[in-house]
Amino acid sequence: MSKASKEQMKASNERWTKELRALQVAVNLGGGEDKETFVKDLQDGAAQNLVVLAGNKAFLKDALLSAKLAQPGSFQQKDVLLIPVSNERVPSAVASDKGFASAPESSSGSSSPLYIAEPSGEGWRDLIEREMQDAEGQGGYGL
Repeated sequence: MSKASKEQMKASNERWTKELRALQVAVNLGGGEDKETFVKDLQDGAAQNLVVLAGNKAFLKDALLSAKLAQPGSFQQKDVLLIPVSNERVPSAVASDKGFASAPESSSGSSSPLYIAEPSGEGWRDLIEREMQDAEGQGGYGL
């Protein structure tokens, strides 16, 4: 990898981190209560680890189903939040869909499990689109 490529990747990672930390998510607090907060507050104040899942609705449903089957309690124990972000033009609430492949509901009855934070506010789709473009520019075609 050339020095220019490494510098471009470093700049891209720094931009991604800065933009991600400025975005908001809705976190299920249990008892049917959600709270909107910034990613930076989850990472700094609550020491949460975040996994951003980006793709079409079918991919997100499959990923959330896999998370459901992979012992979802382990996500909470390790302070991991999944953030499903649709890259489709029509917004979709993947985590609140009903059916076999939908995300599991928490025992509190909230529509989103405790280990899923829903993207809220502006900027999520733009961030994902730029990240995909960066990946393609680095040789990750067909992502």
